[in-house]
Amino acid sequence: MEALVFGSLISAVDPVATLSIMGNPELNCDPLLYSLVFGESVLNDAVAIVLFKTFKRFYESGDKFSANTIPSIMGSFSGICLGSVLVGVSIGLICSYLCKHTQMRLYPEYEISMIFLFAYGSYSFSEALEWSGIMSLFFCGIVLSHYNSYNLSPTSQITSHNIFKSLAVLSEYFVFLYIGTSSMHIKMC
Repeated sequence: MEALVFGSLISAVDPVATLSIMGNPELNCDPLLYSLVFGESVLNDAVAIVLFKTFKRFYESGDKFSANTIPSIMGSFSGICLGSVLVGVSIGLICSYLCKHTQMRLYPEYEISMIFLFAYGSYSFSEALEWSGIMSLFFCGIVLSHYNSYNLSPTSQITSHNIFKSLAVLSEYFVFLYIGTSSMHIKMC
């Protein structure tokens, strides 16, 4: 069981170098290709996290690994994945429905706030159920992008795109800053 826990831990692939090359304006890469590679890497990381949590839970329970544990491990993994996807899609559809059938488009600041809160709510709800918040957020984002972007006012469409793009860049900076400071701390020790 230790090998499965370790294997699931290192199975996540980091596509930062690939995405930074593809995002270079000089290459003029197709935005759809960039989105597909980014989406695949996020989903791969989310599945690796779910797999790690599943194996770790069975390892910590102290049960011996046998042929009888394989179906329960697969069932637990499938339940967490499907539950997370269901939560993300459901919350994304609820947000899309509210944006389409209310007069929210008259208040762009509330529209953008509602999108942010529903996305964060999807993540939090899945984590509270001990499912995958990342997977839930990913599928909520897909649903919101596909169904909700047309229901927003023109002001909210432009503003939300720029806000979320800025938040993504800031998040990347904070991750690299954290990695840099933690690696310097390790060298000093």
